[in-house]
Amino acid sequence: MQLKEFHVTKLFHKYDHTIPFEIRSESDKRPSLIIIDGQNGVGKTTVLKMIYGFSKLDFDIFRIMPFERAHLRFSDNSEITCEPIVRKKDKEFLKVCYQDMTVDLPIVKGNIEDWDTEKIDNFKNEYFNKTSTINLDFISTERIKTIDLVDSDFDTFEEYLLFKKTHSSKLDKVKETKISKNDSPLSRRVRHFISEAQIDYRRYFISSEPELFPKIISRLSNIDQQEFKAADLVNRLTIIEKSDKSATDLGLTTEQLDYGALFKILNEQNPTITPHALMVIGSYIEFLESKIAERVLLVERINTFIKTVNSFFINKNIVVHPKEGLQIFNDDGNQLTEFNLSSGEYHLLYLLVSALVTRRRGTVISIDEPEMSMHLSWQRNLLPAILKCAFLAQPQLIVATHSPEIAANYPENTLTFK
Repeated sequence: MQLKEFHVTKLFHKYDHTIPFEIRSESDKRPSLIIIDGQNGVGKTTVLKMIYGFSKLDFDIFRIMPFERAHLRFSDNSEITCEPIVRKKDKEFLKVCYQDMTVDLPIVKGNIEDWDTEKIDNFKNEYFNKTSTINLDFISTERIKTIDLVDSDFDTFEEYLLFKKTHSSKLDKVKETKISKNDSPLSRRVRHFISEAQIDYRRYFISSEPELFPKIISRLSNIDQQEFKAADLVNRLTIIEKSDKSATDLGLTTEQLDYGALFKILNEQNPTITPHALMVIGSYIEFLESKIAERVLLVERINTFIKTVNSFFINKNIVVHPKEGLQIFNDDGNQLTEFNLSSGEYHLLYLLVSALVTRRRGTVISIDEPEMSMHLSWQRNLLPAILKCAFLAQPQLIVATHSPEIAANYPENTLTFK
């Protein structure tokens, strides 16, 4: 499932905005991109928050912003709608509908004594079950450096701001003691992605490689027509060995083969090699090639991510490892934490990690003002970098910006709010 359309009418009593999302086929390997520009106050950030609110059933933004009606439509043509309603006795509420379900929510959050909480819970369960394949990440670069602290130590962002105001020295200690160099929030995200992708690579990558089991069945049904030559198998095994080395350099799990023994058996001067032995080794090499094809996708995305981040950073570089996750070093070889980075560096790293860990289909990355704290040259190269790091996946990328540098190369993807 993907997003198909968002629409809001009479936002701030004035604006009607529609965002049509591009729906790509399963085989398409490209991300989709929408850039929203427009003057301050026309609702760019509000719209992103509404889309995020629909995805999480968090209606705080709908409670505080004036609008007439809003909907989010999905690729299966189902949609969720929200509209403020005033009944008799001035009882105001939000009417939320999805398919054949309708619930009324209080305008004042937390005031649910007079509301049908069981019906609301059933609505949530059904909605999240139907939209479980969509994963929306709303990134406000004004706040991302504190998001992970909020999640782990505070109930709300407002609590964090109050703590920061009254305990600034303690907050520095939180950063130093609670976030170790190899267990920082972004490092955990990278580590989780590598672990999951090695178990189920099709969750993250679009691939034309057939599944292994049907491939084996096809081979067995044509076994009499198969013929393997030692020289060809040596060439194929050499490619597998090189690929294994690339994966091992990144710390990924490999088959730990004794390549020397296999090359010795396949030596053309070996008088004991028989057609049957070649068939057995050839079938095993085909199995290895299927496993390698999966791993190559992960290796390429990780290497692209590393190369891309390091092309931006000055006097710093990153490495990626399955056990340690993401590591940052300065030119002296000293390891840093994420919070040793400048605001612009951290924003960049956060955005590129979000692209790295994107699933092959169903991920939505919504970014508000990504140009914050970034030099013009970084702004110019930011979107190409994000798209590149989402290698062989189809995230739907939505960007609200005031930066001409960010939108300059994508006029056909730009939507102007007026």
